Amino acid sequence: MDIAIIATGAVTLLAPYVRKAAEEYAGAAGQAVWEATQRLYRRLKGALAPDPAAADAMTRFEQAPEAEQEAFVRVLSARLAADPGLADQVAESIATAKRAGATVHVVQRVVEAERVVGAEVGRIRGDRSLRVDQQVERGKDVLGVRIDEL
Repeated sequence: MDIAIIATGAVTLLAPYVRKAAEEYAGAAGQAVWEATQRLYRRLKGALAPDPAAADAMTRFEQAPEAEQEAFVRVLSARLAADPGLADQVAESIATAKRAGATVHVVQRVVEAERVVGAEVGRIRGDRSLRVDQQVERGKDVLGVRIDEL
């Protein structure tokens, strides 16, 4: 288990949460991801509270996520290294959020084709993302993405 990767993943997941109001985040990222992030936030807030320096680092991160992100990763890395149980919980929270926020990425590199379709989707939920990356040199009837219902 790489503590630095876990800490960085946790801070990356928390950054949009502390930047936005809870309802805005829920709408943007999806309810399941928001709930996993909220549990992670509460778990870390409680775990860091007994250590004044760590609690202060989290408060500074909450107030200025971009400016304090690196410092908070360092503080969180040290705390996770000292508490493997907490590190396991944080890693599981990150994994849960990743599973909840599915992403589809279609990559196509086509030299020549008659009909090229990146993705045809009947319905995509608000908590999912789809990205189509196409490079077509010569093509007829090229479609990046068609979504029937958002």
